[in-house]
Amino acid sequence: LGDPLLVSDTVKNGVAEFGHTWSGYDWGKDSTGIIFGGYAGGPDSEAMLHWVYQAGGSKLWREWRLEKFNLIAIPMCVWPAEAFLHSRKPVRSAEDLKGLKVRTTGAWLEILREFGAAPVTTSGGDIFPMLERGAIDATEWGSMWDNVAPGYHKIAKYVILPGVHQPVGVCELLIGKKTWEAFSERDRGLIELTAKALTFDYWLMHGVKDIEALKLFKQAGNEILELNAELRREAKKRGIAWAEKHAAKNEWFKKAFDHQRAFEADWELIADYRRPADVP
Repeated sequence: LGDPLLVSDTVKNGVAEFGHTWSGYDWGKDSTGIIFGGYAGGPDSEAMLHWVYQAGGSKLWREWRLEKFNLIAIPMCVWPAEAFLHSRKPVRSAEDLKGLKVRTTGAWLEILREFGAAPVTTSGGDIFPMLERGAIDATEWGSMWDNVAPGYHKIAKYVILPGVHQPVGVCELLIGKKTWEAFSERDRGLIELTAKALTFDYWLMHGVKDIEALKLFKQAGNEILELNAELRREAKKRGIAWAEKHAAKNEWFKKAFDHQRAFEADWELIADYRRPADVP
């Protein structure tokens, strides 16, 4: 019905009544969507779920979409940290990113340029042939399990972890305002409840499926590489710096960013206590 990167336009223009997308795809119109969809400087999936559902994140999200796009937004589907890259070349450090042709999108596209990489954006269907013929050296797409079906591991030897560029991903259900208003209050509640149930089910499923995916990559002969600590810290640092620059020129971005950062600071007060067996 429309461009997979322009779902909000498809719904807003009435071509479709509902649409499912990642809000970060609208970063060219309003980069605020990155805060709700997840980015390099943001929280992990557990903290994000708490912010969205219990600390006011979803309320801000809906207000932003309604004010800026005249659409109703309902969080629907979340996944944990993505695979950093499926790559034809080994990547462990910031030095390895220099000159690397990477398919990505959103905030990470801009941040990668700071590392000296050569990022490009394309829809999901174009990734495999581009990677296969060497038009790109590497790609990020989704979690390890998400990446099994496209088969990137079959043409790229290296699986690079962890996904510091995307510590969480959250998608949204978009509904045209008139369509939403035509529903009864009961039906609106059922839609919201279904979306929430699906979100948590999807998150829990990923926890198990990512284990299966990692085993599959190893059995297929892929080499699993881990990013060094320096690059992990630098990615988070640059992610926050990127967000601060956008917050300085976008009132809605600043509102969402400050709200999320404040919650993340509170979350850090208890984060270690939620993992009692982890010893520094």
